[in-house]
Amino acid sequence: MQTVERIDAFMLAQCTRVAHWLQRTTGRTTYSIAKCFLSLAMLSDIIRALNYWGHFLVMGYSLLSVITIIPMTGVFLLYSYLCDKSDADLLSSQLASVKKPFFLALGEPKFRIIQLAVSISENLVILHILTLSRMPILDIIAESWVTYMMLFCYFASVDPLPPGISKLHEWLESLKIKKPVEAGIES
Repeated sequence: MQTVERIDAFMLAQCTRVAHWLQRTTGRTTYSIAKCFLSLAMLSDIIRALNYWGHFLVMGYSLLSVITIIPMTGVFLLYSYLCDKSDADLLSSQLASVKKPFFLALGEPKFRIIQLAVSISENLVILHILTLSRMPILDIIAESWVTYMMLFCYFASVDPLPPGISKLHEWLESLKIKKPVEAGIES
């Protein structure tokens, strides 16, 4: 096994561990986590597009950023819908697992490895820029969209646990005030 494949397997194992812990704790599936990273990727695209007119980021962006935001938003919304659908299918099913109906090649190891390599190089560039200047948080969010998409792909690749009652739900149920049992005293 090559080094990159080992890193991919390690990343997938860590994402699986986090997703399963979160599902057992809160009841939210891996698709909810994937959707959060998808939302961050969409937010970073919107920030970069708005920077074309506002010039509030350290990095400058071209008209191409504005033009590409429209089809990318459509793709993000489609994947968001598919995350919701997969989540609903899983929660309504009593099967141990639900067949993954989407994400084309996003869950394939080769695609994840490409995303991982691009993300690592992107983060190295961001770290280099951070050491040279004080980069505001909006710049970091705008520049990290590949990392968000990589994490989206990993969490979308995780097989969710079967539906069940979460620890949080059990805890909240235990806090409910129970009606006192009325004594059966006859007068």
